[in-house]
Amino acid sequence: MSAKTAAKTDLNASYDDVPYESFTYPQTHPAHMKTVGTLFRLSPPELETAEVLEIGCAAGGNLFPQAVAYPKAKFTGIDFSAEQIARAEEEKKALGLKNITFRQEDILKFDLKANKDKFDYIICHGVFSWVPEPVREKVLAVIAACLKKNGLAVVSYNTLPGWHAVRGVREMMLYHTERFPKAQDKIQQARGLLDFLAESVPEANTVYRALIDNERGILKSVNDTYIFHDHLESVNAQFYFHEFMRLATAHQLVYVGDAAYTSMFLQNMTPKAMETLQALNDVVLQEQYMDFVNNRRFRTTILCKDGAKLNRMLENDQIMNYGISNTLTMDGPPDQDLSKPVNFKMPNGSFLTTHDVGTAELFVELTKTGRTPTPARDIAAAVQKRLKSSDPRAAEKLLVQNGLQMVLRGFLNLHSDVPEFTTKISKKPVVYPIARYQAGKELPQVTNALLGGIPTGEIVNIILHSLDGTRTVDDVIDVLAAKVAAGKLNVSRNKQPLTEPKEVRKALVEIMDNTMPKIAQQALLVG
Repeated sequence: MSAKTAAKTDLNASYDDVPYESFTYPQTHPAHMKTVGTLFRLSPPELETAEVLEIGCAAGGNLFPQAVAYPKAKFTGIDFSAEQIARAEEEKKALGLKNITFRQEDILKFDLKANKDKFDYIICHGVFSWVPEPVREKVLAVIAACLKKNGLAVVSYNTLPGWHAVRGVREMMLYHTERFPKAQDKIQQARGLLDFLAESVPEANTVYRALIDNERGILKSVNDTYIFHDHLESVNAQFYFHEFMRLATAHQLVYVGDAAYTSMFLQNMTPKAMETLQALNDVVLQEQYMDFVNNRRFRTTILCKDGAKLNRMLENDQIMNYGISNTLTMDGPPDQDLSKPVNFKMPNGSFLTTHDVGTAELFVELTKTGRTPTPARDIAAAVQKRLKSSDPRAAEKLLVQNGLQMVLRGFLNLHSDVPEFTTKISKKPVVYPIARYQAGKELPQVTNALLGGIPTGEIVNIILHSLDGTRTVDDVIDVLAAKVAAGKLNVSRNKQPLTEPKEVRKALVEIMDNTMPKIAQQALLVG
């Protein structure tokens, strides 16, 4: 057996033994690629009728939300795991989708001529670093041959220098777990090794201990499949950004931008670093040195074919072409005097301060729209009604003046497409169909109408699965109460299980009163 065949066999076995959890990754979706592409003046294909390929689609968790959102588009997912494709076909049937195709296929056998210039968007997430070199080359060959002229592709991979330190942890894990044949034992032992090191490394060895503590903290928050496929896989290649781009350039592919587009902008560096890097006048060089400064360990890179006319000189008025969402909150009472400085906060603790009424009114409106992507012109129109200005474009000018800078600083998010959902709780609410299906399967997270992942739990899953447009909120309380009465659900107060029907119902009413507004705010309702 050749080394290449052995590597492929190992990969097949590992993904069948521990199937990779198949979730949605919004940063890889065509709508997000289009957002980044249009920022740099490209004209990506229309989303509504796009043809999309995902290489390494697993069980389809990343494609299904897109197929629901764009029923006239066509989606193809390939994966070399027969078990993953079988799971994808099962879910496809349950959802009744006709615009998506799955194939169990070896990428090395993918027919370039038959698929030449076929796809508007190509996704390759969680694959490139974890397959042998011939497969990596074929991935780039598929993108080069099969992407349409104005199409976009996204590829994610582990990045240096950030992975240098992690590589040592991975190698220790591999050494420690090689004598345990079962996958689940390997995962348990890998976690145990990190616990052992964290408890045993002398406190005086501050640098090494900080590394172990950091990686232990990261891996405590991830599931077993991540540890198995990211740290314990037989193949895990890491790349400096310039190395990845050398591979891509050899296939006549050009760098468009990073899916985390705020990471691209020099204004987010220190003044000295920004001044130094601006002199390079080369985006790949600039971002490589930014990776050096930030010790970056993962990238999600968007590519296009050579010949595309990119323009990286952003103009403030571009903000008006997008939908805008945010997680800003107003610091202080909502009725405070806006003529005085007002603070607006982000969940990560960062904040911005406004010093005039007009700008404050703009950000008050943004806090109202919140996570709901809202067309920039609608935001400006709402603010204009409250401004005491003779200029009919005063609010739009404020948004143009402030908006893009707030995007680059991470305070606002851009959306090339504004999906349909509702934040109002109707008499008989309807949950987004993907989320309802996933909740019925008792998955740890569901996909919302923004195609993002929302963590759930047992009771929330029951609620989501029950809201199919035929039940009122009171009807769902009846569903929950019946499960409690049948011993299939526990409800507690002060950590004490409730059994008396009146107390159970009172607790369930409180749960619904708290849960329904959150469901609405999380873009999980479509009716």
